[in-house]
Amino acid sequence: MNTAVAVSQTSGRLSYDDVLRRYGFERRRPFLDQLDGIAKLDLFHASYEIACLDFPTTATAFAEVLNAGNEPATQCGKALLDFVRQHSDDLATADSEVFATAFVRECVAALAGTTDPTHLRFVLLIDEMHESDTFVHALRLARCLWQLRSENPLRHATLPAAARKLDATSLWAYWNRKLSHPLHIQDRVSNRPVARGYAYDLRKMIGFDIPRLGELRITTRDLLHEAATLRTATVPDCAYVEINFPPFVALCFAELAPNFVIVEALTTDGKGLPVYLFPSSQQWQVAATGFGPDGRMTSFDQVAQVIALMTAAALRDFWIVEDRESTLTPPRIKRISGMANKTRRVVYLPRLRYRGSRGLRSKLDETANTTARAAHWRSDHYRKLPAGTKPTAKQMALAAAHRKTLPDGHTWVRGSSVAGEEVERVYRSRSVAHALFDILPSKGKAIAGLSWFAFEAFCGDWLRNNGFDEVC
Repeated sequence: MNTAVAVSQTSGRLSYDDVLRRYGFERRRPFLDQLDGIAKLDLFHASYEIACLDFPTTATAFAEVLNAGNEPATQCGKALLDFVRQHSDDLATADSEVFATAFVRECVAALAGTTDPTHLRFVLLIDEMHESDTFVHALRLARCLWQLRSENPLRHATLPAAARKLDATSLWAYWNRKLSHPLHIQDRVSNRPVARGYAYDLRKMIGFDIPRLGELRITTRDLLHEAATLRTATVPDCAYVEINFPPFVALCFAELAPNFVIVEALTTDGKGLPVYLFPSSQQWQVAATGFGPDGRMTSFDQVAQVIALMTAAALRDFWIVEDRESTLTPPRIKRISGMANKTRRVVYLPRLRYRGSRGLRSKLDETANTTARAAHWRSDHYRKLPAGTKPTAKQMALAAAHRKTLPDGHTWVRGSSVAGEEVERVYRSRSVAHALFDILPSKGKAIAGLSWFAFEAFCGDWLRNNGFDEVC
């Protein structure tokens, strides 16, 4: 958890140290050494109380959206602005959790057409990552306060089923991860979460080559930009990609929306490090709270950013490589190398091994000429229409699929490359994952017959031949 939390002692709220003392932690002893000695329920409650410290107790924090000076870009952002304006006279005295809960139950539920908590978190999360800075902050605040109020564990004297099997460090991370990464990948066969807990403690990781974070983040951003701009395909549901980055052995992908992909990096014992990818806005959200190879959060973040790069490279290859069977090798059925769970799974792409971050840009440019090509990429945007005209049905469907609200007199345009299809086709036959990482051969049995890649191509041909337009 973030030990730098500062809480005013005049506010009547507990401080970080107050919470630790309440649950039996001693300041003189190393914090990590004490986790196993604290009761699981106490760790769970302490994690919740410390998460609460980060959020204001009155609704005045939402008032800043009234002075933002710009219009919201998403449906939830617009609904929040209208809700704040409607209740502006009550903001000074309203409880922030009550205010946020009312907004989610009244406005977000109406937009989503359901009161299911998982779907409400999904809708809020997508919109908060595609808003301007002010509305991002306000939507995140609303989502987290609503979760804290609706899922308050202090009302219960027992651990929830999902937390009972977690180790001490995972329980300590529980609320931090639940608020930052509230959605998880479900295995379609067992209907259980793919990950068995949180990958939170990496102190046994050895031989980690410390990356240059600036170069790492720029490369990840460019890969997401290319993926979103030139996308022609999808990721198979619950697709596994093997990696050799101990203790991480696999990436599991779930494409939940056109602009939202969840990836979980799985360790040898099945724990997961969640990564949320938002390609159209070149953003990603990876858990940065944990114990890294040297026992510090800084090194944990460095490991997490390497994982984010691996996910972005794999996503780019999934989405834009044209002849995936030959370029990326056929999907194979096999056990995940190094994983304790011996279940056989369909594995896509060759096995990737991190070999250090030095020279990433030059490797990427040598393979994909990314720096020069990026100058010709245009991100999605609103375009003003001539007076008296309206957006076409296709553009309205596109905007709705991407959860965009169309201002009056405007249409929404997807990202594209102005360099031309012939120029870009050269790079659709190249895998960037092969350039950035070592490739290890897979011994699994190649799938015979109609694989996912071939099935997707067949469906695309059928739709085009029957007069359908692509809208997502």
